[in-house]
Amino acid sequence: MKNDMDLKEELLINKTIECSAGNNLLESLIREQNRWYSETKTDLDSSQHTGRGVERHWFCFGIKCYSFIMDRQTWSGCKQKCMNYRLSLLKIDDEDELKFLQLQVFRNSYWIGLSYDNKRKVWEWIDNVPSKL
Repeated sequence: MKNDMDLKEELLINKTIECSAGNNLLESLIREQNRWYSETKTDLDSSQHTGRGVERHWFCFGIKCYSFIMDRQTWSGCKQKCMNYRLSLLKIDDEDELKFLQLQVFRNSYWIGLSYDNKRKVWEWIDNVPSKL
């Protein structure tokens, strides 16, 4: 019985070490991600559109890059501002991207390219594709 307890204790120690290594890697990735985010803050010269500079943040995830423009506008105003910069409002393709973005932004702080079509009674993205999220 003592031998069985020693074996279980050794397995528990090994699992703790494995989790600790995974947590260290996760913390390292979060620190690196935060560093990238802080380094990508830029100012746009939008004087041709608004008469003043606008704060913008951008970062990449996978093959996509995101730009967050900090300016109080209506949804339509934001859509137009994006078009002025040859950008579009955000379209989220899958659950992984949604989870990633939820870690990046403050709730209720940004407009995205999702709207409700009253005629069809569906939520759809900026490109008129119904949302599956």
